[in-house]
Amino acid sequence: MKPFLKEIAEELFTLYGERMEELCLVFPNRRAGLFFNKYLGGCLTGPVWSPSIYTIQDLMAGISDLAYADELELISELFRVYTGVRGREESFDDFYYWGEVMLADFDDVDKYMVRAADLFRNLADLKQMEDGFQYLSEQQIELIQRFWGHFSTDRQSEQKKQFIEVWNILHPVYDRLRENLLGKGTGYEGMIYRNVAERIKEGETLNLPASIIVFIGFNALNPCEEVLFRSLADAGKAMFYWDFDNYYLENEMHEAGRFIRKNLDKYKDSGHRISHDNMLKSGKQIEVYSMPGGSGQAQLIHRILGQARQSKAPGEETAIILADEELLIPVLHALPENLEEINVTMGFPVKAAPVFSLIEHLIALQRNIREWKNDTIRFYYADVLAVLQHQYILTCEPADVRVIVKEIHEKNRIYLSTGDLKKNDLFIHVFKKLGNPEDIADYLMSILEYITRSDDGESNAVPALELEFIYRVYTRIKRLKDVISRLDLSFTLPTFLRLFHKILQRTSIPFSGEPLSGIQVMGVLETRVLDFDRIILLSMNEGAFPKTSTSASFIPHNLRFGFNLPTLEYQDAIYAYYFYRLIHRAQEISLVYNNQNEGLNTGEKSRYIHQLRYEPAFEVREYSAGFDLQSGQIPPIHVRKTGPIMDELLNYAAAVENGHYFSPSALNSLIDCTLRFYFRYIAGLKEPDELKEEVDPALFGTLLHESIRKIYGGLENPIQKADIESVVKDAKGVRKAINEAFAEVWYKNRTGVEPEGRNLVIREIIFTYLQKIMERDQEYCPINIYSLEKPYFTGLAFESSGQNHTVKIGGKIDRIDESGGMYRVLDYKTGAGEMTFESIQDLFEGEQKNRNRAAFQTFLYAKVFASHIGMKEAKIMPGIYLIRDIYSQDFNYIFRMGPPRKHIPIEDYSNFDEVFTEHLRALLSALYDPEVPFQQTAEEENCRNCPYRGICHR
Repeated sequence: MKPFLKEIAEELFTLYGERMEELCLVFPNRRAGLFFNKYLGGCLTGPVWSPSIYTIQDLMAGISDLAYADELELISELFRVYTGVRGREESFDDFYYWGEVMLADFDDVDKYMVRAADLFRNLADLKQMEDGFQYLSEQQIELIQRFWGHFSTDRQSEQKKQFIEVWNILHPVYDRLRENLLGKGTGYEGMIYRNVAERIKEGETLNLPASIIVFIGFNALNPCEEVLFRSLADAGKAMFYWDFDNYYLENEMHEAGRFIRKNLDKYKDSGHRISHDNMLKSGKQIEVYSMPGGSGQAQLIHRILGQARQSKAPGEETAIILADEELLIPVLHALPENLEEINVTMGFPVKAAPVFSLIEHLIALQRNIREWKNDTIRFYYADVLAVLQHQYILTCEPADVRVIVKEIHEKNRIYLSTGDLKKNDLFIHVFKKLGNPEDIADYLMSILEYITRSDDGESNAVPALELEFIYRVYTRIKRLKDVISRLDLSFTLPTFLRLFHKILQRTSIPFSGEPLSGIQVMGVLETRVLDFDRIILLSMNEGAFPKTSTSASFIPHNLRFGFNLPTLEYQDAIYAYYFYRLIHRAQEISLVYNNQNEGLNTGEKSRYIHQLRYEPAFEVREYSAGFDLQSGQIPPIHVRKTGPIMDELLNYAAAVENGHYFSPSALNSLIDCTLRFYFRYIAGLKEPDELKEEVDPALFGTLLHESIRKIYGGLENPIQKADIESVVKDAKGVRKAINEAFAEVWYKNRTGVEPEGRNLVIREIIFTYLQKIMERDQEYCPINIYSLEKPYFTGLAFESSGQNHTVKIGGKIDRIDESGGMYRVLDYKTGAGEMTFESIQDLFEGEQKNRNRAAFQTFLYAKVFASHIGMKEAKIMPGIYLIRDIYSQDFNYIFRMGPPRKHIPIEDYSNFDEVFTEHLRALLSALYDPEVPFQQTAEEENCRNCPYRGICHR
């Protein structure tokens, strides 16, 4: 089907032939001009002068005597005017966002030629409203009065008062801003448009780029454009080509034709109708795909291109259109490798390049600097790691990066000083505090200069292809610095980052190659006036296409409607035209939407998909194109005990020097799930070490244990009640012991450091627990501390599959003390726990809910200690100090066994050693049986906190 621009090129060449230079062609976007020249070239038989090609923005700027103002200069000039009119100081940071909103409103006011004095009328002048609004309809005046009537009541909320305060100064701000800009010969876009329209109304002669201006493919026109179009049409200097289909033109209710119908009526004298009935006669293939997520949509492109019904390979007749341009990078990664040519009209966004992430990391590093004692500064470890592990920094100084990263992890360094980080010249550039936010530009530029040079002047860290990205970012930073310096602005790091984002989000690197060849990847606005045989439109969700959110504005909806300013309904009609114009010449149409309900996306398909479904003339096929996942249950995991696995188990033999041993944690893991035991202790799949920014429950317990060891380790046996009382009274000494525990455990044996920040709170919690523990211990004095945090081991013999084995069992016991001939094997438990269980067998039942793991641990320790001193020589009592219960009047550290209400205290381990050992041997016998595989537990409650649940899909 012949594209619209090709029809125009052929008609204009027929009309003007070799006189094409007499024409100036005006398009809604620049890409349309490229395609037009291509089609015009197909009409030529010899060389001719081409017509000049403009966008409407170019034409307005060329006619006006104003130049476009720099965006930063605009917002800064508005800031000066606003603070001057309001008469009070305000930070540029606070103003920046609302300043952009204000500029957008002023732009609308000028493009729609609204009388600013009427729109921004002071509430005190409302009584004169009817006299000044004769040019508005009764309905418009009624809407305006209804809105302001809501504000004229005596009772006003604080929000209303704040709104009125700003509203009442908008008119003087608007007038003064325009006055200042006119004095400089600059303006924002709406101001330039209005300048042209007002000059036309005043009868001025315009300086046109050609004798005939041809407007091609326009749809919604603002009043300034209408004045220009009407003026040129009346003077016989304009031609208009409207791109539409009768399907939506002739249906008065169809919003896609709203503006075209108006334009055809207004400019019928000079209009050239390029109308068709393509929508209903072309036999379109329309397919709708629902797909989860943005990446899922991108991956679907490969399949759609492979299923294309046209025999020829996808080429320039194919367009991939992104309603959400954030999908560009996933789409580029998902395109088939055999595509010879791809043209990305948007270019590659700089914000997706590595240099952009480096800039963000550097700014975050500066933003999160903390002031320390003695006016020193500290850098937050996460920011330091993000900078050091960035590919550019890592490539420059790999050895120093490894040293610092290792130290951060090994010593749990949450904050680092400049002395910790200044290992080389680059790090001296990076890890310093800026004197003021204005220095950020020089800081960033110096780092970019460093990473792109070496001793021989060549890049030492950056691939050649990425140097262009760095150069673009460098020049943008320099430009931002120059503008800020020239305007004498004061701002903070967040404001700089916002400005920087604003500049870079529209910065892209054009792809090399022929711009009109191959598959076209583009945004919605770039499709205007262009036609393709095959289109793939992604993010066809309500809210994305059409966009259903309105921009922030000081001008409420009622007033916008009353003064003919654009509203959401206006935007809906524009997007409807974009969609239907795009598909009315296409043959193969693939519409893909995200069916996930996440964030701002509701998973709802676009209204246009629904409209096509209920149009009898269209056959719409819908597919749910989810990921190919196998249905049914995931098969259970079994790991056979092969030779290497059995060899690994033999390393636990007691005779193996420096071999492994079975700790209570390992055996508890084996009981809970043999597969978990395999992953952790045989396969060696350890959880990655992570820095702990805060003391977690496990670390809290370690700090408590170490503090107790330091306190009781300094006392001589036998410890009397008076000894403990003196320690309790020495609060300074107790805190010193806790500080030393922090230095060893939290700060990884660093000297001269003390808890700070939240850790001070943790220290005080530990302090109160220690006070209560010592208070409880006084009840059992005198006591002899036998050992604290000391490892004990013993061998255990058993038989499995006809083979005799002796393995090492044991571990580090928190505390063993003795009083009155009884040894207590104690464990401190800071988490949840129970003091009861029904039987020894229950301690080995892995599929039993709420198995008492703490009791199993202390029983195992009691057994190991019994072998150490001899079972017959002493009475051994296993027990735990449940810290959460230590304040209870019913506190008791002794385990109790038996059915409910029939519990008996476990006061002597020897009474239970035989049955405990029998079950322990049975457990190990099954472990060493090569015919018994490692497998998942049937009790999924055990999987809740398992680090390997992702492997098992539990």
